[in-house]
Amino acid sequence: MVEFLRKYNHFWVWGGLYLLILLIQAYFTELHPDEAYYWVYSQNIDWGHFHQPPMVALFIKLGYSIFNNELGVRLLSIISHVISLYLIYDLSKGKNPLKFFILILSLFLVHAGSLLAVPDAPLLFFSCLFLWFYHKHYKKFTIKNALILGLIATALLYSKYHGGVFLILLLLSRSEHLKSWQFYIIPAIATLLYIPHIQWQIEHDWISFRFHLFNRELVTYDPVWIIEYILVQIILIGPIFWWAFTRLKSIREENSVSEFKNQMLRLSFFIFAFFLLLSLRNRIEANWIALAYPPLLIGTYSFIEQKLSVKKLLFIGALPLLIFSFARLELMFAFVQDKLDLNFKYQYHEAWASRIQKRAKGKPVIFVNSYQKTSLYMFYAGEKSHCLTLCNYPGNQFDFYKTSYEWDKDSVLIYNDFGKIKGALKNYPNEEYFLDPISDFRSLQSIEISSEIPNEMRIGEELAIQLQIKETGYPQKAKLFKDSAKNEIFIYWVKDPEKMGILPSGSFIDADNPEKTKVISLKTPKEKGNYLLCFGLSLERYFYLRNSYFYRIEIN
Repeated sequence: MVEFLRKYNHFWVWGGLYLLILLIQAYFTELHPDEAYYWVYSQNIDWGHFHQPPMVALFIKLGYSIFNNELGVRLLSIISHVISLYLIYDLSKGKNPLKFFILILSLFLVHAGSLLAVPDAPLLFFSCLFLWFYHKHYKKFTIKNALILGLIATALLYSKYHGGVFLILLLLSRSEHLKSWQFYIIPAIATLLYIPHIQWQIEHDWISFRFHLFNRELVTYDPVWIIEYILVQIILIGPIFWWAFTRLKSIREENSVSEFKNQMLRLSFFIFAFFLLLSLRNRIEANWIALAYPPLLIGTYSFIEQKLSVKKLLFIGALPLLIFSFARLELMFAFVQDKLDLNFKYQYHEAWASRIQKRAKGKPVIFVNSYQKTSLYMFYAGEKSHCLTLCNYPGNQFDFYKTSYEWDKDSVLIYNDFGKIKGALKNYPNEEYFLDPISDFRSLQSIEISSEIPNEMRIGEELAIQLQIKETGYPQKAKLFKDSAKNEIFIYWVKDPEKMGILPSGSFIDADNPEKTKVISLKTPKEKGNYLLCFGLSLERYFYLRNSYFYRIEIN
C-alpha cells in the first residue's frame, strides 16, 4: 500500500478522483435554492443583476448548455474549483498531494465551495489565477504581465463585489507596487472593462449597491454579530489550522526566504480583519471569508506538510473529515432528512414543485417574498413564475423581469405562508403553505413612488410629505384597478421584517393618469428607534406591495 501511494501520489491522480466524486455528487444532488436563483440569472444574462455581477450566470449558462440538469448547472464551478486547488498547491510549493487533499477536505468551506454553483466559485477561481500570475511576475511588472493581470482582475470584479476588496487588500499587503508605473495598467484595464457594469448600475439606479450597503439587513444592528463572526471562524478554520496557528512564529521563520508566502499570510489576516470590522455594521455570512483561504493555504501548507505525517493529519482532521463525508452522502441519499427538523431542505424540491404544479392545474403560480422558491419552482416544474416583493422585503432579480405583466387581469395562485383561505397545505415536516387564488391579478411593478424624507423625526410627529408617482413604462403601463378605492397608497413603517405598521395614506392613484404628485400626512411611530419607511400599493388586503425604496429614519 505504501509503495502504491508513493508511485501514484501525484496531484492529478488525487485531483482526478476528487473531480469524479464531485461530478457524481453534482448529478445526484438537487440544487440549493441559491443555485436555482443563479440559474434564473443564466436564462437572462445581462451586464449586471440585482444581487451579484454576471460571472456566475455565465458559468452556469456554459455548463447548462452541455447538460440540462443539476450537473450542467454546477459543471464549470466544479472544474474551476479543482483547477484552483492545483494553483494553490503549486504556489505553496507542495510535494505531497495526498497530505494536501487531507488538509483541504477537513475544511467546511472547501466542501461547500466544491459543489455549489454560486458567485464564490468564479470569485475563488479568478483570485487563485490572479495570485498565480501575480507570483510569477510580482517582483517586476511588464506591460504584457500587467495586461494579463488586468484581464483577470476584471473577471474577479465581474464575479462578486468582494473581488474589489481582495484586490485592494492585496495591494495593501505589499505597497511597493505603487513605485512601478506598469502596475497602474492593471486597475486601468479593470476599470475600463468594468464600465458596462457601472452603466448597468446607473440605468438601474445603483440597485445592487443600494441593497448591499443599505437594505441588506432589515433589522437593527446587534453587537452579538461580532461574537457570532469570531465563533464561526473558529469553527470553520478546522483543527489542522488550529494546530498550525499555535506554530505561527515557526511558519513565518520558515517563510523568511519567501517574501511572497509572508505576503499571503498578511493578505489572509487582512481579509479576516476586514470582515471583523464589517461585522460592526452587518451580519457576516460564512462564505464571505472564503477569499482568505487560498492565501492562508499558500502561506502555511508547506510547513504543515513537513511537520505532520499522513497519520497525524488524518488523526487531527478525523472529526471534520467524517462529518463532511457523511454530509456529502446525506445530500445525495437523504438518510436522516425526514427524521430531523433541518433548516436546509434537500432531495425534495423536485417532488415539491410537482405537487404545486398539479394543484395549480395550469394556473400561474406566483411566490411571495421568496426568490429562492420561485427559482426552484421554475427549474423543477419547468414553468414561468414570479416573486412578489412585499413591504417587508428588500427586493430581488424578479423585480426586473416582465413575466408578471403577462398575467395582468388573469386568475393566478399566490404561494405564501400566511394565507387567508382555509386548509394549509403540507409541504415538508413542520412547514405549511397556502395557495391563495386571485381572480384579477395586477402586477403594478411599473409604478414607482419616491419622496424627500428627513433622516430624523420625532415621536408622534405629523408631517406633510410630497410623493412623486412615476409610471416607468417597463415593460408596459401598469393596469391599475378602475375602482380608485383599490389604488390607495399605503405607508409602511418597518422595525424589522416581523414588526411593521401598515397605514392607509388616504391618497389614491388615478388609473387613467397615474403620474401625479400627491401630498400625504405622515405620522411617525410612537416608539423610539431606527426604522425603515417605504410606500406601496395593495394587490389584495393582505398582499401589500413595495413600490419605493426603503428610507432609513431615526425616531427620537
